[in-house]
Amino acid sequence: KTDTKLIVEGPGYSKDFTIVEGVIKDTFIIQRSGLYSFIYQRNRLQAFLEPGQAIKFEGDAKDLQTSAEFEPPHQKVWDYYKAKKDITSKYLSQRRLFGLEPNEFLASLEAGSKLVDSLLAVGDLPSELVSLEKERIQIDEKKNTYIYPLATDKKIDDLSEQFQDPLAGVDLTDEEKFIENPSYAELVSTHFNIEMNQDTSAGYEDVFLKRVSALPEGNIRNSILYGTMQYLLTPNERLDEFFTFFIEHSTNVKDIEKMKEQYDLFQSLTNGNLSPQFEYENYNGGTSALSDYRGKYVYIDVWATWCGPCIGEIPSLKEKEAKYHDSNVEFVSISIDESKAYDTWRNMVKDKELGGSQLMADNAWQSKFVQDYQIKGIPRFILVDPEGMIVSADAPRPSSDKLDETFDELGL
Repeated sequence: KTDTKLIVEGPGYSKDFTIVEGVIKDTFIIQRSGLYSFIYQRNRLQAFLEPGQAIKFEGDAKDLQTSAEFEPPHQKVWDYYKAKKDITSKYLSQRRLFGLEPNEFLASLEAGSKLVDSLLAVGDLPSELVSLEKERIQIDEKKNTYIYPLATDKKIDDLSEQFQDPLAGVDLTDEEKFIENPSYAELVSTHFNIEMNQDTSAGYEDVFLKRVSALPEGNIRNSILYGTMQYLLTPNERLDEFFTFFIEHSTNVKDIEKMKEQYDLFQSLTNGNLSPQFEYENYNGGTSALSDYRGKYVYIDVWATWCGPCIGEIPSLKEKEAKYHDSNVEFVSISIDESKAYDTWRNMVKDKELGGSQLMADNAWQSKFVQDYQIKGIPRFILVDPEGMIVSADAPRPSSDKLDETFDELGL
């Protein structure tokens, strides 16, 4: 589709290319050979590239994952990754593995790893790719074994020796391997997040700042910092603090540029600015716009029926609606479900007896209100005053005592 993007990602490399009249033809400069992904919408094609090579592939954009064909020698690599994906789905996906009992888990892990290893033996693949993939098999085994007790709530002491210390002897500080090996990068990031979530010395944000600042300067810190901070950086009272922290601790020029753009966009979403507008279908009929609630505070919940944390907030949201029913505040929930989930949305509103104003956005994540507020994760709560001005573009959740404090301060 015209003006859509093709994203190319690889070791230390990421670039967006614009598709014009259904075609992209360009040259891009890579510094090292390795595994590169060509990403179009939800499709990810993988190839092993070396500097100086030419690569060409074609396919139907509606089903690129299945229809893509590469010119030699890259087709053999793509055939390997398609076959590996099937094996992963049957034996190695975390959704499957973490639903198994310990012995079944180990057996599935071993069977899947052997099948992938067999693919590498007969695939006529570049030797450098074979070495990378063999290392990935080992790392993925360790990573899944490490996560298994946490994902299944099983006690370490009740599990066999294989589960006791799967990361023993693994160096989690290798800056080059972090760039070259996607499985290693995921393991390092996963380990950091698990350790951080187990740290109860302070709130999530402050624990993150403390732990990421303790990492040595380099690729690992840059990646973990950017990966989390793009979600922490929201138009709330800590916006300036988080942005300053990021600038002081990141050495990645591209990441700094992207974060600066995000920060600049958020400046118009701070307290006292005019709120972006919406007008969406109302569950009870017709449409409702933000301007319809002029004269009242408006507490907006941006959610979706598929979002677990969103569903988790519903009981607290209903309690707050009942508590402040006679106050000058309107509770408005905006679903960003896809249009194909329209009936699911209506059924959930009915079955869970959701109160307030229940609206459905017109274009899911791409809805203008969602884009204007730079919403990248849900649930997201927004508070607007009776004049249509922003009180908080990232308001406290219904389950937080801070919401009551905020309402009390406003005299609600």
